[in-house]
Parts: sequence; structure tokens; C-alpha cells
Amino acid sequence: MIEPPHYQVYILRLWQERPASFDRPATWRFSLENVLTRRQQGFANLEKLVAFLQEQVGVRETKIEDNA
Repeated sequence: MIEPPHYQVYILRLWQERPASFDRPATWRFSLENVLTRRQQGFANLEKLVAFLQEQVGVRETKIEDNA
């Protein structure tokens, strides 16, 4: 059986979408492109981007540790 690669390479793109109304804040959007497959995937917010990356590396829950 062939093992999958132990690394993945993505191009990260992020940009702000400005609403038509000035009283609403801009929204950040994100996309990743897999360099090997050229597959692109869009994300409506940072949380969805992070969830996708966690799934790719096998992380089930978010843990933020302070190493200071």
C-alpha cells in the first residue's frame, strides 16, 4: 500500500469583502489552493478555514496553549 504524503502544500489567499452599506464592517474571506492538485477551496470565515486545516492534520478539537 502506498502511504499518503507526510506534508501538504497550500497557497493561502485572504481578502476583505466590503458591504454595499458603510454601516456594516468588511468581511474577511479565505481560500486555499492545494499546490499538487490545484484544487481550490473557499472559506466564509476564519473558523471554517481552521476547522479544515485541523481535519487535514487529524486534530479533533481546538486547544490553544500559552507557551510563554
